[in-house]
Amino acid sequence: MSGEFNPDQLNTFSAFRDFHAKIFIEKYKHWLKWNPKGKDTILDIGCSTGAQSHKLIYPIIPKDFSKFVYSDKCQLMLNEAKTHFGDDSKISYEILDISSDLDDAMKTKMGSFDHIFSLYSLTWIADQRKCFERIYELLSPGGDCFLIFVAGSLYMEIVTELIGKARWKKFIVNPDEVYPFPHRKDPNPVKTVTEMMKSIGFVNINVKLEKSLFVFSTVDEFLGYLKGLPNPLQKMSQKEQEDYLKQAADLAIARNLIGEMSERKYNDTVSEIFVIYGRRD
Repeated sequence: MSGEFNPDQLNTFSAFRDFHAKIFIEKYKHWLKWNPKGKDTILDIGCSTGAQSHKLIYPIIPKDFSKFVYSDKCQLMLNEAKTHFGDDSKISYEILDISSDLDDAMKTKMGSFDHIFSLYSLTWIADQRKCFERIYELLSPGGDCFLIFVAGSLYMEIVTELIGKARWKKFIVNPDEVYPFPHRKDPNPVKTVTEMMKSIGFVNINVKLEKSLFVFSTVDEFLGYLKGLPNPLQKMSQKEQEDYLKQAADLAIARNLIGEMSERKYNDTVSEIFVIYGRRD
């Protein structure tokens, strides 16, 4: 289906996401305020396959945490996430759609958290205000959130151009739902997010929009990443799939998104990555 992620492809072709997240977690992890008495409670929103959190978030949290909940709206992703942690009794897995309202039963089940993380899932949520309101609701008093997601990138531009072509439009009738990319056209996304968070009640807000250079090393790596994210390939014939992927590769090559990093100029392949911190009073 066009709106689904592929866990196998995401695990195999994760360089784009890992590259940015590793840099910015290391750069800004000092923002996080851990409980000096220990027993922190932690939530990962939109954990996907859990691979990134396992590699990048799990190592920086205090080892005396009391619970770590991995959440995603897709059970398939949670099943994959479980493979990284075995039977750790302090880790659990919950279905959660952060873009939806939380009923009383879900609030009771989830509880509240000292720390909420999310890596990239907010890129795919159109209603940013509702999403941030849900995050605020799930924080304990004094709790904080640490969020990383893409505001704009050449990948977004390539996908938008590709699905806008007459031959492929019929396969994605709701492109704004499948590819919301909520800040792609925002002239001042830092101001937008900062003001939104203030109006919700967050304090100690830090919103950074980092520019980061990244290229895929090969066409296969780029196409593998493309196949891991929502796409219309399953709706196409074999010939249509081949043509769609060839057009995608041609666009990526034309935009200098494939090649050697050392050969690229900074402005060639810049992604704009949000790194966001906020606390609940």
